Amino acid sequence: AGQRPIVKFLQGKKGIQFMFEDLVATLKKGDIFYRYSSAKDSIKNEKYLPANYRKIRDQKQLERFVITNEFVSKQKKPRLERATKLVPQQYGLFDYNITQLIYGDKVAFADYNTETAIIIEDPQIAEFQKKIFKLLYDKL
Repeated sequence: AGQRPIVKFLQGKKGIQFMFEDLVATLKKGDIFYRYSSAKDSIKNEKYLPANYRKIRDQKQLERFVITNEFVSKQKKPRLERATKLVPQQYGLFDYNITQLIYGDKVAFADYNTETAIIIEDPQIAEFQKKIFKLLYDKL
């Protein structure tokens, strides 16, 4: 009855770093990824990015659409390849300290509170999450 999703459960700082490494390894030049970022402090969470993440991301000219909170948005410099929309404050602070990435055939979650990451590889699940993201992004 179809192929089952591949699920990877990763722990610790290296596990979250692997998630970001997987993102840049999976995507091709000019691809797009989608990110929910509910960080409490995005500067503190920088330690989870692999040393070469930004360099590879920028070399591949990866575009990204981001839904985040006002606090995180203010900490980031505007970039042409990043389009950001904010969760309205009436829905709360949106500061769960969790990131969700949708890229290729994968959906990944990083929980910075417990230093865990989960990567789910399944085309239908990824497409489902991508459509929900786009719907919400368009409504914000």
